[in-house]
Order: sequence, then structure tokens, then C-alpha cells
Amino acid sequence: MDSQVGRMMHDEHVATLAVMNRLEAACRARRAPDASDAAFSSLISDLRAKLQEDLQRHFAFEESLLFPLLDDAGEGDIAAVLGEEHDAIRDVATSLLALLDAAAGADWDDASWADFRRQAGELAERQIAHVQKEELGLLPVLPDLLEPDQDADMAMSYLSA
Repeated sequence: MDSQVGRMMHDEHVATLAVMNRLEAACRARRAPDASDAAFSSLISDLRAKLQEDLQRHFAFEESLLFPLLDDAGEGDIAAVLGEEHDAIRDVATSLLALLDAAAGADWDDASWADFRRQAGELAERQIAHVQKEELGLLPVLPDLLEPDQDADMAMSYLSA
């Protein structure tokens, strides 16, 4: 990867996929974890942190800086698709976070566990597909879109955000 921004985005994608894989594994459990399940609590903590980073930092960076560059380079279609996916991911993530807030510290009943599994599964599916699109459609074009100085400046601003 010949772009500093691309390398940073790739590293974040790897971290996102790791959390989504753990989330999918948790969703395969037929029975809900109890409130004392340390592994599940750790997953939820990691999920909250990752969603906050993705929704507030990662997506905003792409939408405000990278997508306009794609538009200017005649690649507006991929920017539009990725932007629509951001919106869909935001919607399901917001709903899932609200469910987690409501269930915080309590045992899951059958209905809330089923709702969690449905929403978490949808989030994981959307995030994984989205990361794949960015890895194949966005990151490879960054070296052509960004001059070296621009790439370095964007990387520094992203790190300081």
C-alpha cells in the first residue's frame, strides 16, 4: 500500500473485522450470556469503542475528505455507494447501541437476546461487506488521488482527530 492514509484505514479495517468476527461468534450462541459473562462484557465494550470510532471518526474522515476527492476524480459512484452504506451502518449501529444501553448490567431475556442477535448480525454483515468494498474500491485508488504531501497531511490530521 503506497498511501499513509490507506495503511491507516486498512489497519482500522482489520480491527473492525476482528470485532465483527467476535460479534458473529457471540450471535451463534443459542442462549443469552448472563450479566457476569466476562468475555461477552469485553466484546460489548470493544464493540462500543469500535462503533464510536467508526461512526464518529472513520466515516466522517472519508465523507469529508476522501469522498470529495473521489467525486473530483470521476469516481463519484463508489463514493455514493460507500456513503449510502455509512448511513445504513449508522442506523443499525444506533439501534443496537440503544438496545445495549437498555440491557446494560442485566441478564438477557429470550426476546431481548433474539433482538440483539438480529441487530448484531445485521451490523456485522453490513460492516464486513463495507470493509471489503473499501479495501477493493477505495484504498487501491488513494495513491492516485493523493499527492505525497497531501497524503501525509491527511494522515496527520486523521491521527490528531
